[in-house]
Amino acid sequence: MGNAIASSISPAIAQQVALNAAEISDAIAPTMGQAVKKQIVLEQDAMIDALYPIIGNTQYHQSKVSVQGRVSQITRSNRKNSRRDRCLSASQGCATR
Repeated sequence: MGNAIASSISPAIAQQVALNAAEISDAIAPTMGQAVKKQIVLEQDAMIDALYPIIGNTQYHQSKVSVQGRVSQITRSNRKNSRRDRCLSASQGCATR
């Protein structure tokens, strides 16, 4: 008898979800949120294993962007200083390139 009930309830639930998706989402969101929080507490090691590649890649990317920005700053500064030094040398009669 359980299978007969399950087979008739399943289409009815699917129909209600299709008709009232926003209301159903709002109704189950708090319960789902609490379930996720509880699961995170219970399975911290699994969560760390799952999130480590994502967090690691994010940290790598941030470090790379930061280093690239600093390299660009140093390069611009060096070019500016090099031009200034050439101008000073030229004004003193010893243009070097």
